[in-house]
Amino acid sequence: MEELLVSKGVKKVAVVEPRKWELVLAEIRRLQLLGVSVPVIAKQLGVDVGLVKQVVLQSYKMTVDTVAVFKRQEAGVASQR
Repeated sequence: MEELLVSKGVKKVAVVEPRKWELVLAEIRRLQLLGVSVPVIAKQLGVDVGLVKQVVLQSYKMTVDTVAVFKRQEAGVASQR
């Protein structure tokens, strides 16, 4: 997997194959602890901003099945390559 360096020393990963949600989730949390904003995290990791918000806010009002949405998005990205 190719890694691209972006601002503030945060790495942007070029998606080559579908990723595992657990790894993306860990990266979202790491970036959050570094103070990176939700839109920037979403852009850097190439995931929907709604998924990042779900993780960061952990809101009971958000009933998105994050794993299913992530898998659909990853499958769509992989099929476009």
